[in-house]
Amino acid sequence: ILDFIKEESQNGKTIIFSTHYMEEAEYLCDRIGLMIGGKILDIGTIDEYKKKTGKDNLYDIFFSYIEKENEK
Repeated sequence: ILDFIKEESQNGKTIIFSTHYMEEAEYLCDRIGLMIGGKILDIGTIDEYKKKTGKDNLYDIFFSYIEKENEK
């Protein structure tokens, strides 16, 4: 199923995909919205997130956003 979604996306189709699995999001998505508690914190590409956070994978990126939210 994941390969089918990736293929359809590469063929120009817009896919909205919701997952809790960071590896799936990194593999499938051109743009990723990070949500905590039903609130969208940020939307961007994996490269944009890497530049913003200095982290190299979506799992660590997401947890850096959680830490920022907890500091508020």
